[in-house]
Amino acid sequence: MNPYDRLAGLDLPTLQVLEAALALGGVVAEAEVSALVGADAVPYLQRAADAGFVARLRGRLAVNGIVREVFVRPLGVGPSAGQLAAVLNVDDLKVVASNLGLPTKGRKADLLEAVAEFFSTRTTCTISSSGCPPRRGRCWRRLIATVD
Repeated sequence: MNPYDRLAGLDLPTLQVLEAALALGGVVAEAEVSALVGADAVPYLQRAADAGFVARLRGRLAVNGIVREVFVRPLGVGPSAGQLAAVLNVDDLKVVASNLGLPTKGRKADLLEAVAEFFSTRTTCTISSSGCPPRRGRCWRRLIATVD
């Protein structure tokens, strides 16, 4: 079956959970997605996994394939830090890592992983929800409320 047809066959809550998972970076824990959507996301993530859109990766869930093409800017927030940093050369990544207080030695892949990990686990959030559409604004306010 065509992956677009499989995606079109998913119910709206499952699609929303997939979009939330992508907004969190695409490789997430079930609890992170549940916290963002304000409900138990596990059954929807399982439904997405059954359809082939989510896979287990080192104890986390990875959104894959066509979903990344459909939700280019999940929740309207743009690409993840890992995607943004991937286009930098190793010297630029060292500057970013240094500015974040991270080690600056190692291969580009190591630096990229460290920068992406920094942003995926950072407990501060500076996103303003004032300009968001109402539903997305509520979603961001819930996310901000869940981080220390």
